[in-house]
Amino acid sequence: MFAYSKINSSFGDVYAVAKSGVLCKLIIGTQNFKNFKKKNTELKLVSANKSVPVTDELKSYFGGRLKKFSSKLNITSGTDFQKSVWKQLLKIPFGKVVTYKDIAKQIGKPHSYRAVGNAVGANPIPIVIPCHRVVSTIGIGGYSYGINYKVQLLKHEGIDYKNRFIN
Repeated sequence: MFAYSKINSSFGDVYAVAKSGVLCKLIIGTQNFKNFKKKNTELKLVSANKSVPVTDELKSYFGGRLKKFSSKLNITSGTDFQKSVWKQLLKIPFGKVVTYKDIAKQIGKPHSYRAVGNAVGANPIPIVIPCHRVVSTIGIGGYSYGINYKVQLLKHEGIDYKNRFIN
């Protein structure tokens, strides 16, 4: 059984989905959550705000009181390459950005920055696994929930963004 909690934030609604108390998916936006439920009808989803441990951490993050998440994560889905990228993303500190190329070098695949971009885009637990902190060498790059959301998250972390570039 999967439990989920809804977190209201100034960024919009965020849904944390956990299995056995371990976070396995984070979905941004009510419509995206509805689509997730439609596509995954075999999953038994129960609203259980108290049994999804990351809920309080997300509220603290959105409230500006948390810079590093400590909740357990279930990142067993995905390829070995994707998992290596996601684990590297966890090392990016609050308020800092790195490029897709940097991540490629850090995981020992210096020419795989496009594949890194695809892995970043497939991240099942955005915000907690901070894919929004990865940018392109020529601008902000993409974000699975839209560039405006990425910009909001970066500004929330004190990163100055203007005219498609990090200052």
